[in-house]
Amino acid sequence: MRYTSLLCGAMLCAGLASCEMKEEILGDKGFSGDSGYLNMGVVVDEAVNAISTKAGETDDEEIVVEGTPANGFIVELTGPDNYTKTFTYQSGMEPVELPVGDFTVYAHTDGSLDDTTAPFYGKRDNFTIKKDAETKVGIQCEMMNTMFQLKYDAGFIAMYRKWEITVTAGKHSKPYLFEKKDLNDTPQNPDPIYWYLGDEEVKNFIVEVQAWTQDGNIPVPATQSFSKEDQAAYTGGEAVNITMMPGSPDVSTEGTATIDINVTLFSPYEDINESIEIDGTPTEPSEPDQEPDEPATGDAPTIISDYLESGISYQLAGQGMTGNPEHAVVTVSAPAKFKAIYVKIFGGNNDFDDVIASMKQGVFQKDPGVDVITIGNDSDLSMLSTLLAPIPTTDDTEYNLDLANFFVMMNMFGVTVGDKEDTTGRDAHEFVITVVDQNNVSESATLKVFINPAE
Repeated sequence: MRYTSLLCGAMLCAGLASCEMKEEILGDKGFSGDSGYLNMGVVVDEAVNAISTKAGETDDEEIVVEGTPANGFIVELTGPDNYTKTFTYQSGMEPVELPVGDFTVYAHTDGSLDDTTAPFYGKRDNFTIKKDAETKVGIQCEMMNTMFQLKYDAGFIAMYRKWEITVTAGKHSKPYLFEKKDLNDTPQNPDPIYWYLGDEEVKNFIVEVQAWTQDGNIPVPATQSFSKEDQAAYTGGEAVNITMMPGSPDVSTEGTATIDINVTLFSPYEDINESIEIDGTPTEPSEPDQEPDEPATGDAPTIISDYLESGISYQLAGQGMTGNPEHAVVTVSAPAKFKAIYVKIFGGNNDFDDVIASMKQGVFQKDPGVDVITIGNDSDLSMLSTLLAPIPTTDDTEYNLDLANFFVMMNMFGVTVGDKEDTTGRDAHEFVITVVDQNNVSESATLKVFINPAE
C-alpha cells in the first residue's frame, strides 16, 4: 500500500541518516602539540544480561577482553584543556590520535538511560595518553539499569478474571491492567521493563495488586515490599522476576481467595549467579508523590461516546468516503484526575494491523497499551501523537479523543468489511481505551470502526 511504503521509507531514511552521523567523529575540537594514540576495545557480555567491567592499560599486542564486541556503542572522551571527542565504536577500528594528557572515557549503549524498553550498558574510566605512544584500553561495559519482568502463573490466570497490578521502585511506576473477555481469554506475559535506579538509592520495590476472582467476582488485594537480603540498593545489573501466583486455599474449594507474589533475583555483580527467591513484606499501598487535590472519592472514571455500542460505520467512495460522522468523540473522564489513559489499536485488515504492530515493537497492541499522557515524550510515536491531540495531563479530569482524526489514515489501507484477504479475524478497526485515575480506579471500553466497500 502507498501509506505503508511512505511510512517505511521515512523510517529507513531516518535510520540511514542516523547511521551516517554515528559513523562520524563528533565534537572534535582539534588540537596542536604533542600527541599519542588510543587503541580501544569495548565489549558487552549480554549472555548473562549483566556485565562486569574492567579497564586498563596492557603491554600485549592485542587487547583481550571477554565479551561480545560492542559495535555501535558511543564513546565519549574528555581530555586536557576541555578537549572532547565522540565517536561510534567498531571492533578493529584504527587507533585514534589524541593530545597528550589525562582522559576520562564513557562508553555506552547508543540510546538513553530513560529508555525503559531495553538494557543500557555503560562504563566510565580513566587513561593517559603519552607522546608518540599507543595506549591500549579495554572496557567491559556493565548493565546500568535493572530489569523487572512480570509473569502470570497459569493458576493465577485461572483463578482471577481481572486485575490491576502496579510495580513501583523509587520514582518509577508501571501499571499492568487486564480483564478477560471470556473464560478462554489468556493474557501474555508483559515485556520486561528496565529502570535506571542508580541515582536514587532504591533499597526496595513495591508490588500492589487488586484482582477480582473468576468465581463470584470477589475483590482480592495484596501489597508487598521486596528488599535484598543485605538491604543493599538496586544499582543496576539486577534481573527481577515477579510471578503472580494463586494463593492457598483455592477460592473454588474453600471460599477464600488469596494472592502469592513470587519474586526471584539474579544479580551477578553481587555474586548472585543463580536466581534466588526474596521474601516480600506486607505493606500499605504506596502513595503517589503528590496527592491529588481532594479527589472525588465516590466518582469512578467513565468513558462515554455515542458509538460505543454501535461502532462507527461508513463507506469508501472513490478517493474519499461517505456516511462518516464529521466527529467521533470519545469522552474520557476521571473526577479524581488522570493517572494514565491507555490506548491499544488493532487493525481490521492486514495492512493497517501490520503497520500498527510495527510501531515500537508492537507497543500499541501489548498490555496495557500506550499512555496518551506521556506519548509526547516518545519521538518514535510522534506520528500518532498528533492524531491523539490535544494531549491531556495528570492535572486534567476530562479528555476528548476524536477518532475521526484517524479516518483518512485508515482509509489508505482499504475496507475492513468484505476483505477476502483479511486474516486478522476482525471486521473493524478496534480502539481499546483504558483510563486509570489517581485513586487507581480504572474503566475500559472498546470502540470499533467499520469501513465498508463502495456500493
